[in-house]
Amino acid sequence: MAVVYGAFGSRRRGRGEALDALDRLVDDWNAQARALAAQHAAVPRRSVTVDLPPLDRAHGREGEEDRLPRWEAGVLAVYQVAAHWSAGSVDLLVPGPVVDQLLRSGSLAVEAEDGDCLGS
Repeated sequence: MAVVYGAFGSRRRGRGEALDALDRLVDDWNAQARALAAQHAAVPRRSVTVDLPPLDRAHGREGEEDRLPRWEAGVLAVYQVAAHWSAGSVDLLVPGPVVDQLLRSGSLAVEAEDGDCLGS
């Protein structure tokens, strides 16, 4: 709104219409965001367990590389429902396409809830 007021200055002519158009634009964005969120919520999820890569870090070592690509680390952060640190695994509840991508990446062992090994 500050942009609208800045563009119109002290003139009032047209400012109301511009603010109305801005309100409609924001309402349209909200409707689109809600529709996309509803689509995302409706996607079937699959429960899987992912084995984490071993951490063999030397204490105080600098410049070490991440064990997981950022995409996989993001998936673990977003879809994690339980962590089993002693077993080195994480339970995820993820949409099917995410499972497919995890399998294609091949850097994590993915096991389905029913015990089927999906990849390693």
